[in-house]
Amino acid sequence: MVDVVSESGLTLLSYHCHSLKPMGVSCVGVLLESHISFHTWPEEGVITLDVYTCGAKPLVPAMPLIKDKFAVPMEPITDDEVVDEPIVLWSHRLRGFRDHGGGGGPAKANSPKDPLASDL
Repeated sequence: MVDVVSESGLTLLSYHCHSLKPMGVSCVGVLLESHISFHTWPEEGVITLDVYTCGAKPLVPAMPLIKDKFAVPMEPITDDEVVDEPIVLWSHRLRGFRDHGGGGGPAKANSPKDPLASDL
């Protein structure tokens, strides 16, 4: 989590991790820009990661970094076992208002001034 925050150009103010029984971990970090958290279910091979910011820096370009840090393949049990690549599902929601110039309030989705275009 610390690497993702640092390499994404965000500012980590503090963080706390809690080990779960029998296994797993939940962590939350307070960012200058908002917060980040993740929760693991190792027995299921699942991790969820939430990143929220209220800064101007787009997060979509950080997605490959997040995948590199968190989508770790499972270890094969035997030498001849083939292990599939992790399945990564993304959900992105832009909230709030952004100034796109020209006035008139926020851009409407799927318009020539699509707000997601600025996040890519």
